[in-house]
Amino acid sequence: MPNDLDDSALEKRLYRQAAAREPTYAEPDYALVHQELKKKGVTLTLIWEAYLQAVGGRGCQYAAFCTRHNDWTGKLKRPMRQIHRAGEKLFADYTGPTVPIIVAGTGEIWPASLFVASLNGRCASVPIFSILMPPTLLS
Repeated sequence: MPNDLDDSALEKRLYRQAAAREPTYAEPDYALVHQELKKKGVTLTLIWEAYLQAVGGRGCQYAAFCTRHNDWTGKLKRPMRQIHRAGEKLFADYTGPTVPIIVAGTGEIWPASLFVASLNGRCASVPIFSILMPPTLLS
């Protein structure tokens, strides 16, 4: 052992830090993923498939993609966090595209809007479905 080797130099030689490895996959742009998810009909699976095509063989698996996206969204600031007591409020939402209703007598197809509502609760939320049809079908 050389005489000019002090304790800190010896420690550096004995306990070298492993070099940080570069990831073998291309990291997606999660801000772009987050914006794309706001579009109608876009799912995380569709975005992941487009990501795989864009990066070729350097893409991560779907489970890792979802986990990293969830980690990224967990760091976002959430506005308007509210506390709701169980059964206090009914939450309703429009589901999006209309569903076809076929009139039995004539075979006509009418578009109907679908709404989903749920009472909030600690144990379980039971969804309530409602279909809004044109008034001419009800007469």
